[in-house]
Amino acid sequence: MSAADRTKRRRAAVELRSKLKSPNFFVSRTRLCLRNLPYTLDEKQLKQLLVAAVRPRPRRCARALGAARARPRC
Repeated sequence: MSAADRTKRRRAAVELRSKLKSPNFFVSRTRLCLRNLPYTLDEKQLKQLLVAAVRPRPRRCARALGAARARPRC
């Protein structure tokens, strides 16, 4: 790893830690950060990379969602 790359990574880590300490910022668990993508990467390849990076999450039952929406609000 080059010295410049190491410096960029260290700066990004420090920035992330400072943002996490601040109550003004929220870091989503599902947000992906894309860096250093090659120019030759097309949309189809990018989509495959992103789908592979996101771990599968359990899906909610449609019936349960419908029941939750049908409840009257207080």
